[in-house]
Amino acid sequence: MKKNVFSIFILNMFMLVGSLHAQNTGSEKMAIEMLKRFYIEYGTIWTTKYPNSKVFNYKLDSLAKQYCTSILRIRAKKALAGDYGQDLLSNDLMSPKLNENFQVEKDPKNSNVYIVSFVATNMNASLKYVKQKVVLHVSVVKENDKYKISNVR
Repeated sequence: MKKNVFSIFILNMFMLVGSLHAQNTGSEKMAIEMLKRFYIEYGTIWTTKYPNSKVFNYKLDSLAKQYCTSILRIRAKKALAGDYGQDLLSNDLMSPKLNENFQVEKDPKNSNVYIVSFVATNMNASLKYVKQKVVLHVSVVKENDKYKISNVR
């Protein structure tokens, strides 16, 4: 009898652990898909010609409102409006088209952090175009059943 109770207990533990792993994997997939959508749309905005900066800023802010926490959105706006116009969300490196090297994967060392990487072609100090590997560590949180970007480093 004790053997049966113990066996049932062990079986239930395996099922619980498997269920938690499946939920985790599902959450990771949702966060990864959100990040892919964001960076594809973000790259399109940065590389599209707009009639003026108002339209460009409106497009960026609308996208950030959808995909970023309000705190990150405020920080990104301030950085972009600052003296150097720094782009916090892509480390100032964005390609017209995200290439076959574009990847989003879960950071195995940090919970809620994903590694976004791609190859960007940018102009260097000598005014020559060079390819550069971009690696971003993007923190994600869940707000109102949606994943949002909370930090980029």
